Amino acid sequence: MEGSINAIVIDKKYNVGVALENLKINDIAYFKIGNDYKTVKVIDEIPIYHKFALKDINKDDFVYKYGENIGKAIRNIKEGEHVHTHNLISIREGVEEQ
Repeated sequence: MEGSINAIVIDKKYNVGVALENLKINDIAYFKIGNDYKTVKVIDEIPIYHKFALKDINKDDFVYKYGENIGKAIRNIKEGEHVHTHNLISIREGVEEQ
């Protein structure tokens, strides 16, 4: 693997990762899922500890992070794009209807 780990993804079912450092446009996010090393090319500035899409996410798809459904995409989100309040509405499990 070329780069060192700079993002975290805990489970392969998640569709977002979390940056462990500030990532710039065209940086490569390096992370490990199980024993496999993976990469995603970043297409937005991703501040440290913010989410980025691991794959394309369609409008109205649920977003999963740390074992929980954390919200729903309010528009299509491209792989490597910053995932935050501009393209995600939060859903609190058991409180808001899904």
